Amino acid sequence: VELLRVQSTQPDWANDLCAIILKLVGIGILLPRIVAYLRWESVTANVGLYRNDWDGDISASYSYEFDNQIYRGNFRSLNGSPRYSRLQVSVNPSAPSVRYAVFWNVWICGAVMLGFGVFVLMRDQNFFG
Repeated sequence: VELLRVQSTQPDWANDLCAIILKLVGIGILLPRIVAYLRWESVTANVGLYRNDWDGDISASYSYEFDNQIYRGNFRSLNGSPRYSRLQVSVNPSAPSVRYAVFWNVWICGAVMLGFGVFVLMRDQNFFG
């Protein structure tokens, strides 16, 4: 919405705003996962059957054991993506129901957004204004 109000007298402002938004989204994706991956305990979860959802996507449930209790979660999968039988999960030891499933495509998405935000901010070209 802010990009629509950019004045033509400030041509770099749109680039800076887009770069800052991309960097913040990239950091917002990466930072909690980095903390969880480095500080929380890693557990292997067993993935259940894959099934089609009402909207045509594929989802699967997984379960993991932590402190002699079983916890369950769900994730959605894209068509053509690999079907996992086991999944690595970072589990918060203080609250074992809080977890992040380790999917490398999410890490790559955050890194690409962060990198593209830095690239746009460092270049002297006007990409968005």
